[in-house]
Amino acid sequence: MQRISIRVKKIDYIIYKEIKKGASGEDVARKIEKSRVSVWKRIKKMREFVEIEAKKGYGYRIIHEKDPNPYAIAEAAFDFLGTEEVFYFRSTDSTNERAKKFSKPNILFFAEKQTEGRGRWGRRWESDLGGLYFSFTLKPHFEELQKITIVSGLAVAEAIMDLGLRAELKWPNDVLIDGKKVCGILCELSGTYEEPIVIVGVGINVRNKFENATSLCDYKVCSLNLVFKKFCESFQRISNLSWREIILRYKNFCKTSGKFVRVLTPHGVVEGFAEIDDDGALLVNGRKILAGDCLHLR
Repeated sequence: MQRISIRVKKIDYIIYKEIKKGASGEDVARKIEKSRVSVWKRIKKMREFVEIEAKKGYGYRIIHEKDPNPYAIAEAAFDFLGTEEVFYFRSTDSTNERAKKFSKPNILFFAEKQTEGRGRWGRRWESDLGGLYFSFTLKPHFEELQKITIVSGLAVAEAIMDLGLRAELKWPNDVLIDGKKVCGILCELSGTYEEPIVIVGVGINVRNKFENATSLCDYKVCSLNLVFKKFCESFQRISNLSWREIILRYKNFCKTSGKFVRVLTPHGVVEGFAEIDDDGALLVNGRKILAGDCLHLR
């Protein structure tokens, strides 16, 4: 199922921002350079997710919003990720697959649930209601996919810290709380050789529960809209740092360094004591590993 609940464009984002503050239809129409009828039609569509009060002489004002809702998600994505358009699904197979098929940069694909969510090595990622599942596309703005992978994991960890919880990282970008996984990230290259795009796929357990993993709701009540906004803020903040600053922050969060590990790589299994080098790669027994699945043994 790939039904789009709504497609949020820049004009919808502007209307949402304006009526959050409280604004008349006339003022909003002037802001977007459209007719008041056009404003009314878009607000009518918005009411599926946002409760809007309309008073004659006062205008429109948001009094309640669903969690999550496409407009709050779009606001954070437009403000902090450089997103130009949002595709919001009630349910889809995989947001990474939607991003691959669309194959354009600066687009966000968000789903309330996924039927075929996946992680590294094609593993299934449980994606029931209550979690955050999204993928966003970028033009490669770091030298390597490895660096975007590092930034993405660090952004989730720092976002969780901003919520008042203690997070840590397992190389390359699994996010843990109390040693249990709370977030998985899958970064992929797509597009053409001439016009490549990077897809950053993120799954965060917020209100959904698992036996062998953890969720933010095990520690505090969190709004999906708020957790997504915190991630976007964190991703923008970290992306603006130098690589030296990024890797220092990453090493501070990453608990893999110094551990005896087993790493499944595309070329076989490697075991030994691990270190993180200044490229964000894993060093095991002097061997540099850029991609793999890491297990802490002791």
